Amino acid sequence: MTENYISENYFADKMFFSSKGIGSNCIILEGNEQECFIKQRMIKNSRVTYYLCDKSKIGRVGYMRLSTFEDVDFLVTDAEIEGNLKDTLDEFNVEIIRI
Repeated sequence: MTENYISENYFADKMFFSSKGIGSNCIILEGNEQECFIKQRMIKNSRVTYYLCDKSKIGRVGYMRLSTFEDVDFLVTDAEIEGNLKDTLDEFNVEIIRI
């Protein structure tokens, strides 16, 4: 299934996704190229996005840029969010759901 097919035919009210991690520059990173392309298309085709990220993924490196927090509505995490990441989430009005 090609990424273009997904872009043109799959849509969602809510998109729940995870990734390899969040880099130190607050970019959401992925480690699998095919998964990254599919997730990128679905993020764009969703009304609301939920990024699921446990504390072990903060500061973890992946090799592909999946997204920025500009495309995220909610961050679901068990981490205490502070510093540059907190500032970035505030800048893009990302609501934190702490579990």
